[in-house]
Amino acid sequence: MRLVILISAAATALAVATAAFAATPTLRIERSKPFVVAGRNFAPNERVVVTLWSTRRLVRSAMSSDAGAFTVNFGTVTFGHCTGFSLSAVGATGDRFVLKMPRPACMPQRNP
Repeated sequence: MRLVILISAAATALAVATAAFAATPTLRIERSKPFVVAGRNFAPNERVVVTLWSTRRLVRSAMSSDAGAFTVNFGTVTFGHCTGFSLSAVGATGDRFVLKMPRPACMPQRNP
């Protein structure tokens, strides 16, 4: 009987640890034109606010699916030649993910 309880407890602990690892929210760029972002592993059916910072700030929101997934379309977004950007997605339940693309190394402009 003790062995069954120990095995059951170990299996439960492993399932909880696996679920916690698998449930980490993610954010990725699906397309660049139009600029579409996809989120996964957010809480089911929650409002998620996605913010894009570059030369200006753009904000979109979406409802995650039963599986915790969503997509957001920012439309046509132009980035400066030497400009980085960052994306953040924050769910109503506190789920959060930040993606930062640093500014690329650029040659200084020459004055004629």
